[in-house]
Amino acid sequence: MNSPPGKARRWQLRPLRNPDLPQNLDVTEDGITIGRDPGSTVSVNSTQFPHVSSFHVRLEVVADRLHLHDLKSKNGTLLNGKRVETAVLKNGDMIQLGSLGPSFVVYCDESMNRTLPIGTGAAAVNSVATAEHREFGHTTIANMKRVLGIPEGEGGVGGLVEKRERRLSARMWILLVALGLSVGIAFFVLHRFYAGRLEDLGAQNKRLSDNLAKAIADANRSSERDYNELRGRLEQERVELESKIKQLQSGEQGSIERVKELQAKLDATKQELERFNPVSMERNQLEAVQRVRRCVVLVEVTNNYRDKESGDLVFGEDTGTGEDPRLNLQGAGDVFRQKATGSGFCVGADGWIITNAHVVRPESLRIPGHEMEAVNIVVRVVFTDRSERLDVRVVTAIESEECDLALLKVEPFEDIPFIGDFGMTTPVPAVGSAIYLYGFPLGQRALQEGDRMIVSTFRGILSRVVEPFIQVDAAVHPGNSGGPVVDAQGNIIGVVVGVQTTQSGQLATSIGYVIPVARVARIWPPRE
Repeated sequence: MNSPPGKARRWQLRPLRNPDLPQNLDVTEDGITIGRDPGSTVSVNSTQFPHVSSFHVRLEVVADRLHLHDLKSKNGTLLNGKRVETAVLKNGDMIQLGSLGPSFVVYCDESMNRTLPIGTGAAAVNSVATAEHREFGHTTIANMKRVLGIPEGEGGVGGLVEKRERRLSARMWILLVALGLSVGIAFFVLHRFYAGRLEDLGAQNKRLSDNLAKAIADANRSSERDYNELRGRLEQERVELESKIKQLQSGEQGSIERVKELQAKLDATKQELERFNPVSMERNQLEAVQRVRRCVVLVEVTNNYRDKESGDLVFGEDTGTGEDPRLNLQGAGDVFRQKATGSGFCVGADGWIITNAHVVRPESLRIPGHEMEAVNIVVRVVFTDRSERLDVRVVTAIESEECDLALLKVEPFEDIPFIGDFGMTTPVPAVGSAIYLYGFPLGQRALQEGDRMIVSTFRGILSRVVEPFIQVDAAVHPGNSGGPVVDAQGNIIGVVVGVQTTQSGQLATSIGYVIPVARVARIWPPRE
């Protein structure tokens, strides 16, 4: 419906269920802003509507039309139930500030200024109703009556609208009831079906959990029972031996030789009992750990790079910023020398050392437009608690998806530390067992005593077995690769090979991976 010539439309908002605001809000020529901030043209109650932004939405009249602009509010502005950022409003539109905020109905002067006397002809009523319904879009007839000011009741225009509303409401209720029954029946059928499936799965999962818990409890009880039985037998044997020795020493029976024999047996029994002393058990465990620790070495690899085609060496020019040098092939700066570190352990008096293949392999270097190769490769080792760098020779190196191992040879020296009982038959401990791993995290970047290298010891648990690796929950950092992993008795169970990375490329240093010791048979004993 068009405004009278020469007269601009007058736009208003009518708040719904918000007694703190006036019944009608005029949209002035300067526009209005709605929000929680007291500086807004229309300030809503911040306690009642905390989800409304300080300056939530702005309304302004442009070319006789009402425009809406959401002011980047946190919870958005809804127009007739749909979120919008900008929109041109029409008579009867409903605005809501977020899904939980206050609502407003839009009115213009055509609907506000019209009055219809009771008794107006049917043609006039139909004309008005049709025009208003067209402008309201999905607004209900009840809203139309409130806008037009038509009274409730059976007579006149109010009666006609009321009857039409009742007919529409009856149809709507029938549709809603039918839809509700259909949805209810479908939900009931699906609920019964899936509820039965979930109950079955839940019962099956409970049985599996109960069986696992029972198996663990039985194993624990069995181990504890065996432990107690053995200790009980040893205690009984000790008491009997002491009693026999006392009888022999009193001269009642036997000889001196017999006393000595029983005394030796008693000493052996006491020594065996000492193994069950918690303090002794902890001491023995630490001794086994220290025995392996002294055999661990730092592996250092240094090398240069050159262009394969021209043979030119790569130089590094200092940038003066403290960052890595700027690489070039024009001789600017100093000859670039790469240095990398890892870990390993000595397993033979002849100087045999086990590590990862990737530890002794020079890192790749890329300069756009050139194919680079590593040259002047030098591999050295330093035994823990020492500072001497010893040249080593790479005897074997196997690098594949399942095996990343290398065997090195150092010239043996007097009192060279090595694991004399190294074997490859130690079984993988049970999940949850305590483990220890050794290495030189971050190489010489970690705190050291001058040139004297000190190996780090990390304690953790064996978290799971994921073929072909063992996963451990222990601190694993760059530089630990190639180091040994032992069980609580000091038996080597594997070789550290890597650490888990996250999706963003960060290191998850508490999740490490270990090559089982049985796979070391690929390189040990030496074939030369």
